[in-house]
Amino acid sequence: MPDDTLSVAILREPLSHLKSVFHWWHLEQKYNISSHSGSDVISSFLDNPVFYETRFSSNVENLRPFVYTRNFQSYDFGFPIHLSDHEQVVQEFLETVKTQFDLVMIMEYFDESLVLLKRLLCWELVDILYLGLQRSRSYSYKTTKISTETVEKHRQWSKVDYNMYDYFNESLWKMIQDEVQRGFHSEVRHFRSVLQEVKEYCSFLPKGYIQSLKRVPKKTIPASQWNDAIHLDELFCLELRMGWDDWEYVVKNSHLGQLRKDLPDFDISFVQVPRPTTVMSRILRKKFHVKGPKLVCANRSTYCTLDNQALNKS
Repeated sequence: MPDDTLSVAILREPLSHLKSVFHWWHLEQKYNISSHSGSDVISSFLDNPVFYETRFSSNVENLRPFVYTRNFQSYDFGFPIHLSDHEQVVQEFLETVKTQFDLVMIMEYFDESLVLLKRLLCWELVDILYLGLQRSRSYSYKTTKISTETVEKHRQWSKVDYNMYDYFNESLWKMIQDEVQRGFHSEVRHFRSVLQEVKEYCSFLPKGYIQSLKRVPKKTIPASQWNDAIHLDELFCLELRMGWDDWEYVVKNSHLGQLRKDLPDFDISFVQVPRPTTVMSRILRKKFHVKGPKLVCANRSTYCTLDNQALNKS
């Protein structure tokens, strides 16, 4: 990578992350602790995490180089999970990771993190706009209050994650303090105001899977000391709602169209393209003028494949 490459990452408060991991990977069923009465599943698990992890990992099908519930975020940063109890390794890892990133964003302070990122990369305000998740996950223990004793158990179980989070949370606020004289908090307030305008304007989008788009009058958010004029229309809103798989569908399919044009004899029959999960493929092809080959997206399939009959005719 070039010398001026900036490294950016993001962390989440470890207990909140554990709850999300439990829900996403269905760990309450896998660990068979959902039936515990008088206590939520997170507290039940943290009463004896070694017991549940050992029993679950004893199945050869579950052998993996990480543990869902222990230092999972640190694993993403390169920490060897099997050395979680080796204090010297932990300290060496923490000292190393502290020097590897120009900015580690904190999810609990997402807007502040984005404004810092904007300043660090010399971006425009429009570059960090986002729409909140329309399909935000909800589960029974998401907002369950956890006792101080249980939090401490988690801190001991996932110590590397907590050490990382504490350090980079403090680091984030030190960086913010350095920006205060340049109107940082005023820019965050303005950013949130613009976000609210965008959210209200884009409220015409369906909350679930987007199968149709209605035309809406265009709108312009005026320029300010923090931004140039921002022009809103239905395509702008659609781009904010698209997920990674929707974008990959557009980019890959467009590239395949160009590849067929430049190299007509090149075999592309093996290519798989992610199935869009937020926006119907028909809308993506129309709005982004995708000229790629016809794809077949079978029901419940994660990927779309090329329509070989259409390929042979072309």
